[in-house]
Amino acid sequence: MSRPMLPALCAALIALAAPASAEEASSGAAWRYGHHPQWGLSAFVTVDGESIGLRCMPDRGVARPAAALALTAGLVRPHPAFTDAEAVERYRFLGDPAMGEAVIARTAGGYFERAGTTCEVNLSAFQAARLLLYFDEGTDVTALDDDTAEAAPGVVARIPLTGAKEAIGQLVQACPAIRKDIDNECGI
Repeated sequence: MSRPMLPALCAALIALAAPASAEEASSGAAWRYGHHPQWGLSAFVTVDGESIGLRCMPDRGVARPAAALALTAGLVRPHPAFTDAEAVERYRFLGDPAMGEAVIARTAGGYFERAGTTCEVNLSAFQAARLLLYFDEGTDVTALDDDTAEAAPGVVARIPLTGAKEAIGQLVQACPAIRKDIDNECGI
């Protein structure tokens, strides 16, 4: 290789190594399929010490529940109307219309989990969106859109979805219950 090509080769390698998005650059986090220390084999990401993931539920011969959304405690907020074993999650995907709030239960392992169909855990939104935002109890996520959500007050966490499509694809391939649920259009 001649010396004049060396700067171009270095520039190309640097470009390939650069993060794919601003979210990834700021957090350094990317989704992966593997063993999470709290909830086991799953597609998950850890950002600033908090984790979110999707895991396979056992195939019981029925379409529901097929998957579970698992969250560490920092992503949910206690609510005065609920016990210590329950919390509220408020979220909005950017790049996908999925949003909402849900009551989520604490497991014996100390993390929070909501099991359901692949639609109920927003599996397709995790694969299609670019960013997931979690909000505090004072935020009305239905009043936000992609343009206003990132700058809205009350953002608790910004979860990059870099690598989510690939990691969730591996989870789907490894999970008979999720594949069955997808084939049945979320149990319908």
